[in-house]
Amino acid sequence: MKIRKLNQKGFSHFEAIVLIVVLVVIGSVGTFVYSRMHKSHAGSQGFSQPYAITTDSLGHVWVANYGDESVTELNAKDGSLVQVLKAAKYGFVRPKAITTDSLGHVWVVSNVDSKVTELNAKDGSLVKVYKDASYGFNGTYAITTDSLGHVWVANGVGNSVTEINAKDGSLVKVYNGASYGFNYPGAITTDSLGHVWVANYGANSVTEINAKDGSLVKVYNGASYGFNSPQGITTDSLGHVWVTNLMGNSVTEINAKDGSLVKVYNGASYGLYSPMAITTDSLGHVWVTNYTNNSVTELNAKDGSLVKVYKDASFGFNYPSAITTDSLGHIWVANLSGNSVTEINAKDGSLVQVVK
Repeated sequence: MKIRKLNQKGFSHFEAIVLIVVLVVIGSVGTFVYSRMHKSHAGSQGFSQPYAITTDSLGHVWVANYGDESVTELNAKDGSLVQVLKAAKYGFVRPKAITTDSLGHVWVVSNVDSKVTELNAKDGSLVKVYKDASYGFNGTYAITTDSLGHVWVANGVGNSVTEINAKDGSLVKVYNGASYGFNYPGAITTDSLGHVWVANYGANSVTEINAKDGSLVKVYNGASYGFNSPQGITTDSLGHVWVTNLMGNSVTEINAKDGSLVKVYNGASYGLYSPMAITTDSLGHVWVTNYTNNSVTELNAKDGSLVKVYKDASFGFNYPSAITTDSLGHIWVANLSGNSVTEINAKDGSLVQVVK
C-alpha cells in the first residue's frame, strides 16, 4: 500500500505503517501518534482533529473532536455554530465515536479512558457519564443504536460489546468470549431486521448478533468475503451490509437476510484507497471516505456501480475520517487533519461548503 501522503507529515515509512494500524486498533497508543501526525489547533467552529460525526432529528450535526476533547454542534441548514461542549463535566477524553438515539440524545465514546457520555440534543446538557466497571468498557471505540431503543458499544481492547438501555441507562449485557469472534471490534451498526453487525479489525471478520436476545447469528470470516482490516460498517435500505477494508483497499457487500456475499469491490477503478468510514443516503447510494487519498467514493447500492470519486481540492478533504448524512439529503465529512467538515449535496454531488 502506498503511504506517500502520510510521509509528507515527516514520518518514516515504518512509522507511517504503524500509524495506520494503531489509528484503527488502539486509541490509547494512538494518542501519542496523533499529536505528531495531525494539527490540533481548533478553528472558529471548535474543530480539533474531528474524528467522528453524526446528525440528529433536530437538523443538527455533531462532531467529536479528538484533539482538544470536545464536541461541536452545527446547524445543518446553514452550517452555523450552535455550541462547542468541552467542559470537564462532560468527561470527554479523546472522543472517537458519536451517535444519536430515537429519544433525542447524543452518545459520545471516549476512547482513552473507556467511558461513554450521554447528552440531551435539545440543549447539549449532560445526561450522564457512564464509567462504572460493570459496563465492561475497555478501549471503547465505536457506538450505534437499534430500533429497540438500546445503545451498543464496541470495546476494541476488551474484545467485547456492551449493550445499554437508552431509556434509563441501565446495563443490558456485556458480550464477551471467543464464541462471538470479537477481536479488536472497531465498528458497529444495526440493520432493519433487528440485528447488530460488528467489524473485527484484528480477526478480519464480522460478527452478527440478534438484538432482541443477544444471541449469536454468525461470524463471517471466510477469505471469500475479502475482509482485510475491516474498519467501517453500515447498512442500506435494500437490506445489505457494507464493510470497508482499510488495508485491502476494498469494500465488501453482504446480504443481511442470509449473510451471503454480494460482491467485493476492489481496485483503483472505484477510487478506494485506505477506505475508512462509510454511510448510505436516502437516494440508495453508498459513500466511502478514502483516508490517505483525501477523497470520497460514491457507489450506487442497487448495482454497485461507481457514481463518482470526489477528490477535487475544493472539497477540502484532508484525511477524511468520518462521514454521515442528514435529513436534507446532504453528506457531511469530518477531515481529521484539516480541522474542518465538508458538506456535499447528495443529489448532484456539488459542494455546499467547507466548514472550518
